[in-house]
Amino acid sequence: MRWPSPRVTERERAEDDNLAISPSKIEGLLKIDRDIPYSPAIQKTARKTALWLPGRSVNRIPRYSSLYVGSTNQLPIWMPKTTTLISIENVVATAGVNQPIDLKEITRLFPDVKYNPKVFPGLAFRLKAPKTCTLIFRTGKMVCTGAKSEGEAFKAVQTVVEKLRKSGIKIQNEPEMKVQNIVASVSLGGRVKLEEAALKLPRSLYEPEQFPGLIHRMLEPKTVFLVFASGKLVCTGAKKEEEVYQAVSVLHTLLEDEGLMVY
Repeated sequence: MRWPSPRVTERERAEDDNLAISPSKIEGLLKIDRDIPYSPAIQKTARKTALWLPGRSVNRIPRYSSLYVGSTNQLPIWMPKTTTLISIENVVATAGVNQPIDLKEITRLFPDVKYNPKVFPGLAFRLKAPKTCTLIFRTGKMVCTGAKSEGEAFKAVQTVVEKLRKSGIKIQNEPEMKVQNIVASVSLGGRVKLEEAALKLPRSLYEPEQFPGLIHRMLEPKTVFLVFASGKLVCTGAKKEEEVYQAVSVLHTLLEDEGLMVY
């Protein structure tokens, strides 16, 4: 998504086609809202890479924008050089119905489920649509894996509960659900200089003899990235889909700002 081209005064006119202006000039135009609950690192990145236009009020910056920093009253118009491709690969969600469940009875009613208490205490209940696997424990706790979105995860658990109810399993309470982890694959559209990135990016670890990717830990949003020289990333640790897009945007911005991308 690209922002509509705003009207730029002579004072705000950029030095190049990307509206990039020198740090000395941007200080007069740039105003970071100090009420935004984001770390100084993110605000520093925004100050270096985005031109903020005060007075343009928006309730929320779309999660697909180049620098997603949540709710603010300034509008970034900086865009990355390439289109970032993000795909949600797995959403792990937990749920509970606050009552014990007879797993042996479920095994009798649903022959396709897998339950071997000597190997694992949970029962695996698989669905074809959405394609997920929900682990059910006798305490009433559930873990859903394999969903491609938060909505799919919630729908899968609701579907499992409804199937159990229709089969005669008494479940009085509605499941209380919470997303625990979102795994996403990312393509930045360019190569990454991993050796330089290991030196310039904080909280990064790169040991090519043991693993071909760089491990980068981001504090806000709290996520972990596996960064490969091909420009492919794996993002884990996010609790919401919008946190994935926010974290990828911040990392992509940092890589370009430090000159670590090759297009």
